[in-house]
Amino acid sequence: MKKEKTSNKNKKVKIIIAIILSIFLILAISYLVVHIINANKNKGLYNDLQQDIIPDETTNELAQVNSQFVDKVKELQQENADVKGWVRIDDTKINYPLLQTTNNDYYLTHNYKKEKSSYGSIFINSNCNIKNENSNIIIYGHDMKDNQMFKDLLKYQDKSFYEQHPIIKIATDENEYEYEIIYTFKSKVFYQDEKNVFRF
Repeated sequence: MKKEKTSNKNKKVKIIIAIILSIFLILAISYLVVHIINANKNKGLYNDLQQDIIPDETTNELAQVNSQFVDKVKELQQENADVKGWVRIDDTKINYPLLQTTNNDYYLTHNYKKEKSSYGSIFINSNCNIKNENSNIIIYGHDMKDNQMFKDLLKYQDKSFYEQHPIIKIATDENEYEYEIIYTFKSKVFYQDEKNVFRF
């Protein structure tokens, strides 16, 4: 009788453990599915934008290529006034609209359509003026594991990549500018009173 009770108790424990493991498995699969859906949604969102402004390979007229990005910025500003420009680096996936608002946290979690997104946007610090050529422009973007957003900046850890890609291109609604990279480094993010970080 005692063995029977122990056996029943063990069965119940095993059933409970199996149920808990099943719940964890379902949650893990659900998380993975949601992540894949969000990744594909974000990729599709920006692919649609980028397809509109693929430079014509048959022409070498730089002014024509530049005007495509300037025109795209103007077009996007009709949809969202927070669009201030477009940033791109050759041979990377960095090819995105630049956003700016008074709240530096907002575009950490929203795309250029102001929809909630874990990918956020590429955005400019609220204190910067993208049209002032004599000022610093601080630009933020997430380092996503699937190589979207600003992940490709890590390619600059390779000196040969830097030597072949020393230019960052930024278009506004007026013109496109080229910025030469003079130095790259990794640093902790400036946060409150933390020491030994790059302060801007």
